[in-house]
Amino acid sequence: MSRVVRDTRGGHLDQRIGTVRSEDELGELAKEFDVMLDKIEQQHQQVLLAAELLESKVDERTRELSLRNEELQKTIKLLRATRQQLVMAEKLAALGELTAGVAHEINNPLAVMLGNMDIVLEELGQNAEPVAHEIQLVVEQIYRIQAIVSKLLLYSRPNDYAGFIEEVDVNRVVDEALMLATHIIDESLIHVHTACAATERVSLNAQELQQVLVNLIINAVHALEGAGGNLYLSTRNWADRGVMIEVRDDGPGIDAEQIGKVFNAFYSTKQPGKGTGIGLSVSYGLVKRYGGNITVSSSPGAGASFRVWLLTQPQVDDDELALVERLSAMEEAG
Repeated sequence: MSRVVRDTRGGHLDQRIGTVRSEDELGELAKEFDVMLDKIEQQHQQVLLAAELLESKVDERTRELSLRNEELQKTIKLLRATRQQLVMAEKLAALGELTAGVAHEINNPLAVMLGNMDIVLEELGQNAEPVAHEIQLVVEQIYRIQAIVSKLLLYSRPNDYAGFIEEVDVNRVVDEALMLATHIIDESLIHVHTACAATERVSLNAQELQQVLVNLIINAVHALEGAGGNLYLSTRNWADRGVMIEVRDDGPGIDAEQIGKVFNAFYSTKQPGKGTGIGLSVSYGLVKRYGGNITVSSSPGAGASFRVWLLTQPQVDDDELALVERLSAMEEAG
């Protein structure tokens, strides 16, 4: 009996006194002691089982909370992206209304100015030679104003300026855009790398896509200006939706404050005279017209990446909110 007591104290609950021949109080005590040990072991097993069950439930609950936290983070990210897209849509709508009303009033005086400059040159003849350079500058700036107004009209009334839609091989458009930007690239110390793997075709206007890519390439070259670096252009299929085109550089990058403004009209970080600040706005409007999207990711010192997401078949929404919802879904899927 003493041995069983010592073993039980040491945690060995499977020890028993066993059958005792004695019928006196000592024998009865041994039997009751074994019964008590049986109950203690049973309760111990129940405690262990309950502890395992509790631990399992805690682990399961922890996993559920972790999954919900991940879903919450995704939802917050999606809400932020949706809000950004909605703000951009509202800005474009407001700019479209402003541009449509002002463009006509701007173009009329410009036409008068050009006409009168022709008259001045004709009347002065040889006498205009001393100021010929200044006159040429005036004419060039007038044409520049007209080009800016035309670009603004391009997405203030996109349906009026929509080009011919056809099935387009984006890889070919990338090559053509690079050729158009060759003169700028050659003047720099930039190395161009291409990886065009997209096999899907998309339906849109090839010249408009070319305009978007040329603008992104020129912006990347300007970001690398004076420092050399690398410019990467790549394409790939985008699940069963369409294609994605990426224009990436390893330049100084864009900080968090600027990255939220890059698609704003007239916003530019370039030096005066080197940009109007509407190139990315126009590009955004062109891609949006076909139900696509342009996203940007960057951090200071790590370069910038602009991705153009294009649907195989264009989807145009008049409802800005519906457009925002689809763009947000596209961004999440990408």
